[in-house]
Amino acid sequence: MTTNLSENDLQKIVERAIESHEKKKTDLLNAGKNYSIAKVAHNLGRSHTTIKNLIKAGKLKTTADGRRITHQALQEYLSTESK
Repeated sequence: MTTNLSENDLQKIVERAIESHEKKKTDLLNAGKNYSIAKVAHNLGRSHTTIKNLIKAGKLKTTADGRRITHQALQEYLSTESK
């Protein structure tokens, strides 16, 4: 089988495949992580009250007990805020 792809095209395909693999690996590693409200506030440079208000407004989801924020919920919040 022959291909008409240039070396540059092949390099881009390989780079995209590696990036995709690394993202999936990172997602798997972070799947079970969750953070305290204080830790999220510190990492985002926001106050504890601001994070609590985001939770009350439904913009940031917590675990069932309302005390922790999952990695997934934090990523979802950050992706919507960056748009």
